[in-house]
Amino acid sequence: MPLEEAVDRAIRECIREDVLREFLENHRAEAKEMSIFEYDQEKHMRQEREAAWEAGKTAGIEEGRRSGLEEGRRSGLEEGRQAGMKEGEEQILTLQIQKKLAKGKGIAEIAAELEETEDRIRQIMKKISN
Repeated sequence: MPLEEAVDRAIRECIREDVLREFLENHRAEAKEMSIFEYDQEKHMRQEREAAWEAGKTAGIEEGRRSGLEEGRRSGLEEGRQAGMKEGEEQILTLQIQKKLAKGKGIAEIAAELEETEDRIRQIMKKISN
């Protein structure tokens, strides 16, 4: 049933049942307009709440995305820094081994001086020769 028809019906029933009869007989058009306006206002308020909820949801998703990206960057930077340090240590160790080999030192002596295992020295020597 259309809203306007429903409001007309409600007003007729109120007059018939003597609910605000005198007021409704004297102000029928105003009461009808007000009822329709109130309904629209409720609908408008509901739509506003839904729009605000959607805006909040969108803002929350965006904030989460930004936060996740920032956390990812920090994590990536730390991982990159750690990987770079490890690579740098490996390069220094390789250079030290090359210098000691150039001086004619053996694997056992190099391992003892660099405080590394002989297996580790052999692994690095294989990389050097490749």
